[in-house]
Amino acid sequence: MPLFIDNEHLTNEIETVYVGHKKVLTGVRFTSQVLEGACPLIEERLSDPRYLDQFQWNNKQAFYNDEPGGIKETTKTRGDHMVDHFFAVPEVAAGGWGAIHLGNTKEVHSSRGTWNLFDELLFPGFGAYAIPTQSVRMEKGANKKENYMKNIVVNVRPMNFYYRYKGQFFYNASKRGGFTDSLHSKFKEYIYGAILYGIENSLQNIIESGGGTERMKGVLEDAED
Repeated sequence: MPLFIDNEHLTNEIETVYVGHKKVLTGVRFTSQVLEGACPLIEERLSDPRYLDQFQWNNKQAFYNDEPGGIKETTKTRGDHMVDHFFAVPEVAAGGWGAIHLGNTKEVHSSRGTWNLFDELLFPGFGAYAIPTQSVRMEKGANKKENYMKNIVVNVRPMNFYYRYKGQFFYNASKRGGFTDSLHSKFKEYIYGAILYGIENSLQNIIESGGGTERMKGVLEDAED
């Protein structure tokens, strides 16, 4: 589900994720001029390996598998990873103010279902998971003599998986950990840092082209202090 980022949303998140002079950028009104310049820069920033390299977790590269090799692990083939699927779309309402729709189309698949990876990392999604010892399902009888519902007990198979942040395989496991709060926080820094980058540079480009307002100039001056 894409993020809907307007001035109020950005203000709340920046106060949570960042501190100090970065807050002044929340005073920028989202005009069509600012948005149309910022959105492509945000997409570019989120896919920039130099920016991505700044984010580590458990002493490993976060949000990109740079060590392929596990079962069904993602490789560095372009187009097959989250960094290649970001989109930032401007939406301008009547009166000239608007918002950014930011999201990612990358999905992950498992025996438990299909999830949008962006949603799972941004919001507390994957938690710790333990395989139940048994699963019970209802099943109808196969013929007229068995025209009733009966319980079928199914033994659930253990999991085999590769955990990149520990660099090892786990076999016949009955449980595994989910995304931790620290990883969710790191992902927010990654996302909102790119948003701020896009807004800052959009303002800078507008000013350098001779079209900036005094308010825009003041915001950039405050951000650079």
